[in-house]
Amino acid sequence: MSSVIVIQNGANDNRIVEVINGLSGADAVSDVSVIGTINQDRLLKDVVVFNPAHVSILEAISNVTNNGNANRLVIIDAAVWNSEAVEALIAEASELTNDALLFTAIEGNSPEFPINNTDMLVGYIMRRPSAPAAHISITTELQGTLNSELQIENATDFIMAAMIAALNSGQQLIRSSCSESGQDSAPLDEQSLSRALHNAVNICNIEELFPDKAWDSHQEECAALCYHTLAAHFISLGSLDLALECLQLGDTLDESPRSLALRALISLRKGETLGAVANLVSSLQQYELRKTSRSGKNRYITFNPDNLELINSRLEQGLEALNKHDNDQALDCFAEAVFNFDPFYRELGLDKIAH
Repeated sequence: MSSVIVIQNGANDNRIVEVINGLSGADAVSDVSVIGTINQDRLLKDVVVFNPAHVSILEAISNVTNNGNANRLVIIDAAVWNSEAVEALIAEASELTNDALLFTAIEGNSPEFPINNTDMLVGYIMRRPSAPAAHISITTELQGTLNSELQIENATDFIMAAMIAALNSGQQLIRSSCSESGQDSAPLDEQSLSRALHNAVNICNIEELFPDKAWDSHQEECAALCYHTLAAHFISLGSLDLALECLQLGDTLDESPRSLALRALISLRKGETLGAVANLVSSLQQYELRKTSRSGKNRYITFNPDNLELINSRLEQGLEALNKHDNDQALDCFAEAVFNFDPFYRELGLDKIAH
């Protein structure tokens, strides 16, 4: 049996009534709840309504799980509901004999979830996909692994987090036989992608997201490098606070010129030109130390730029600009020097300075 949870997600009240009426009498449904602003008086008396102004989506879903006896949850995004897709999902979920996640694919998207392992998650999110599914069925056990640290603001956030958790636990992701045609297939916005990336980091171990690093021989440096990569992604998505959190974690593990340069990019996004210049200069000093190996450590990553002449030229030009109080010119020169020292920024699309 399944507990069904309908998330209003911007749908009007008439749509919610239609969804609930369509679920009445379904054999495989034990109880129905709504997360939304609809008045209880408009629904069947046994339907529980959780107002998102008073309880979060995660808290509401946990409440359903803890107070019910179903072994599966069906999550319906009312904004893209159609009865045929939901009926198929519920019926097929009742026949599952394992703990797989069942999802309603979105017409026009890939018929299958496009990744099958956690090491593909970061790349998948940063390719800016559209919503991965319209509705899902998961075990209550999987729902129990989704903790309060996750950022869940709508149905798509929850669906994405559940799919990440299923991948992380080794569960199958199985497509329902009926696709959903009403979903907008436009790419997710930057805030949604930022929440998805944050949730992936929260659900998965850093080693599982980046398994190609030398974890056995350089564990702390590799972890710091991964946090730098995540910080760069959060910067590109405009989530500067999350980027800073990643840098702070990385700084506890390793002293890196990348951290200083990324802090410069954050300062720049905040309109703090002098702070950006100071961090770029400090970053260049650390890059020089790492290049000459004066740090005295056996490093996983070394920096050997191809064009030292260009770097030194830009450094001199930046210092001259500072002496003339031309902070914007100094910023451009120091940034170009950093970006030529390390291809990391260019590879992640952060090598363009906008004033």
